Amino acid sequence: MKQPETTSTSEGAADETVDEKKEEPAPEVKFVVFGGNGFVGSRVCETAHKMGLHVISINRSGRPTWLKKPWANEVEWVHGDALQPACYIDKLRGALGAVSCVGGFGSNATMYRTCGEANIKVIETAAAVKVPRFAFVSVYHDTLPGFVKQIGYFRGKIDAEAALQRCFGTSGVAIRPFFIHGTRHITESLGIPLQAIGVPLEKALSFIPSKQLANSIPLLGTGLIPPVRVESVAKAAVAAATDPAISQQVLDVWDIAKF
Repeated sequence: MKQPETTSTSEGAADETVDEKKEEPAPEVKFVVFGGNGFVGSRVCETAHKMGLHVISINRSGRPTWLKKPWANEVEWVHGDALQPACYIDKLRGALGAVSCVGGFGSNATMYRTCGEANIKVIETAAAVKVPRFAFVSVYHDTLPGFVKQIGYFRGKIDAEAALQRCFGTSGVAIRPFFIHGTRHITESLGIPLQAIGVPLEKALSFIPSKQLANSIPLLGTGLIPPVRVESVAKAAVAAATDPAISQQVLDVWDIAKF
């Protein structure tokens, strides 16, 4: 006897034919900061983190002991010597941009090595792995006489600027503050309130054409250069290292104040 034809169904058949696409999290966008444990560098790290970037700070001592803010827990703190690219070159690969806040005082030779040679090395290394943009926190030196520019601190910054222009062209931006004010932390609860001097002076100089006067009076004009807030320096540096719309190769004190 012929059996009636039957059709079989499987509850899972439809599920098997559906191409389920799982959403993968967006890849982290790397942003590298050299000297991110310092007065300016820590603010650069904070500013970049607030933009949603994965911040990598490369410095010799790692995370500063005074920095207890929650955002700092999400920064990747890397022990590294700017003069030894092997310890950080992989961190630069694929980065959106980089900022160097490396600097320091000491003997003339020490200042040139820290402000000049160290920065030149990180600039050249970043260019070699094709980091798109680079910002370097330099110093305003237009009004300084020639003999002052030969001091290791200034000579180093000036030579590093030359390396930045050579390696990055219009994608490299020198940030030139002079006196930077804000709270310079020694411990979490103890800091030097530089804004006590900086804020009144910045306001006072805002009422005169300080840029024209400063540049027209060599040496003495240096006293007319207005201070800038550390937060403004940080915002200018991050913007310069991430935004191709910034075509200026130098952001001076007056440009920084706009941030």
